[in-house]
Amino acid sequence: MASPASASASARPLSLPLHVRLAPSPCRVPRRLSAPPSRLPLPHRRVALAPARPRAALLSSLSDAREEEYGEEDEDGEEYDEQEEAEQDYDDDDDGGEEEYDEDEEVGEEEELVEVGYVSGAHGVRGDVLVTPRTDFPELRFATPGKRWLRARAAGKQQVKEFELVRGRAHTGKKSWIVSFDGVDDLDEARQIVGSAILVKAGDRPEIEEDEFYSLDLVGMRVIVKDTGKLVGTVAQVFNFGGGDLLQVIIGPDDGTAVDPSTENQDLTSSRGHVWIPFAKDIVPDVDMERREMWITPPKGLLELNSRSDKRSKKERRAMEWKDRKKLQRRVIAAKKIFSEMDQGHVLEGLQSGDKVQKASLAEQIGCIDFQLFRHAMHCVSKQIVSSSKNLLANSSRKKAMRIPYKILINHDEKEEHVLSGELKKGLEILLKSKAAIVVVRNESDSDVQLQSLLNSFRELMKVVENPVSPPFIIVSPAGHMESVRNCLIESDYFGLDSRKVWVLEELELPVVSISSELNRKRVLMKSPWEIIKKPAGSGDIFSVLMSNKILDTLNEMSVEYVQICNLSNRLIIGHPLLFGAVASRGADVGIKLSKTGEMEDDFDLVLSIDQVNKMCRDVTKLRFSTCPEQHEHVELVDGQWVTVQPEAANSHRLLADITCVLNSCSPDKVCIMEIVEQ
Repeated sequence: MASPASASASARPLSLPLHVRLAPSPCRVPRRLSAPPSRLPLPHRRVALAPARPRAALLSSLSDAREEEYGEEDEDGEEYDEQEEAEQDYDDDDDGGEEEYDEDEEVGEEEELVEVGYVSGAHGVRGDVLVTPRTDFPELRFATPGKRWLRARAAGKQQVKEFELVRGRAHTGKKSWIVSFDGVDDLDEARQIVGSAILVKAGDRPEIEEDEFYSLDLVGMRVIVKDTGKLVGTVAQVFNFGGGDLLQVIIGPDDGTAVDPSTENQDLTSSRGHVWIPFAKDIVPDVDMERREMWITPPKGLLELNSRSDKRSKKERRAMEWKDRKKLQRRVIAAKKIFSEMDQGHVLEGLQSGDKVQKASLAEQIGCIDFQLFRHAMHCVSKQIVSSSKNLLANSSRKKAMRIPYKILINHDEKEEHVLSGELKKGLEILLKSKAAIVVVRNESDSDVQLQSLLNSFRELMKVVENPVSPPFIIVSPAGHMESVRNCLIESDYFGLDSRKVWVLEELELPVVSISSELNRKRVLMKSPWEIIKKPAGSGDIFSVLMSNKILDTLNEMSVEYVQICNLSNRLIIGHPLLFGAVASRGADVGIKLSKTGEMEDDFDLVLSIDQVNKMCRDVTKLRFSTCPEQHEHVELVDGQWVTVQPEAANSHRLLADITCVLNSCSPDKVCIMEIVEQ
């Protein structure tokens, strides 16, 4: 059985998504620094980019973070060190050995270099190149002549060589710069350095204002709870996953500090896991740069939210992480074959160039793709295999619909007799025997208020049920909203639900493809050589989400018989026994709730038998995909170089599956249409 929210590693209900943005960059944030205890409120934070540390200083995933954490381990862990190091290279054609620097580097090892951008393509025929910046000081870095260093991979080694930047200018209308290097005089020579990272000396970073600092300066600082004085841990890195800056804090004292492990001010955590702390001024109000300390005021449940839930030893966790990395390597190798068969080899080019962080990020994205679903989606749209489910919702089918007065749904008095009392009693029996589960799908446009209102209505409904039993409850959310969903649950004590039977899952995304009527001409779009453009796959992806996170197995083991699947809407009532009872009393496999207009639009509310859920989860070919035209800026590989494309009209297709396609695989006499009417 898959473990519930507090312990499930497969479903990852209470952990951050493993994938990261292509270039997690430190930031500089305006704030007034003062020593405790007279700490002043911070001004509004303005997040900006700054040079990133080279190579391993930026961690590409939680597994990388743990690897950094356990880098200094006893002899028992040595067998994993060599294996993990070998797996850094995701190209099975390479030697797989440890990454090295060329002996002929022209910069001394004692001089730290930081990355400020990368060469994304050639420009013209005179040796100019296009540079994508990763700094908030592009004019200084790319328009000021002087020494720069280029880092590239060749013959299994990282080569860093010095170049003289001659001139540079902003590319009008583009998010890039046109740069000329001495010694790069023609198109062929320019193409040879495409993909190289541009480096500068760390000591040359610009001066910042008194009330600003670089996020790299936060790394290594101690994190202390302001109210209690307890030590939480040490900042290991600063990330930005799209919803703001996050501090990755390793629990416990840093090995290099003078903190006494037995002190009462220490957070008594049995194992050195890590927690994620939003770098917001109301949570991190005070930073003391001189004492290398920051004082936090975390909301209730924040420190427990992402802490490690198991008590396994370091060796056991390290072994598990090694196995996960091995699985990722196998998935990437299999993906290379699939992409080659689909004529999508350009996606893999980033694995041949760039630094470890970039390659690891791309490998993570590739490894997360559901290729069975992706290939089926491509087949559907190319063969124009459409869903016929809408026909079942036509007016002719509505004549057989069960009409449910809305006032019955909002009246929580189960003892009141009405025409649907039999169905209501049947539904109560299903709920009280723990035979029902609920899946709520949150969209990008849905608000926290909508979710809270929905869960509050369910809590009120359960209050009028005698001896209520908490059903399995799954919330599927976009990655950027998962934290707010978890906070909402924790702050409201899970709205009366059993926290051991609650999962928060990330919605499934599929690559966006270029518009073409021919299957072999559709190309996966890349935002950069190391970032795939992906979008949510529609409401039909819920079946793949349940399957991939092993929630389906859990529901089967719990003997669940019916599953309500719905999204947020103003008139949604979740877990109502009348809906379960209506479907069960008619022996239906699919119950679909419609408004009086009969139009579902983007809203959906279905009750499916567990047999129907199993059928849809285990056979992706029952899904039907359509396309939605979208406009995306992207890069293309042209004659061996990456070229930025900025379209003026829709140039791509998002692949979408509608959940109503369940009707395609269900006999009409097994469908129960429930029409909500005003009476």
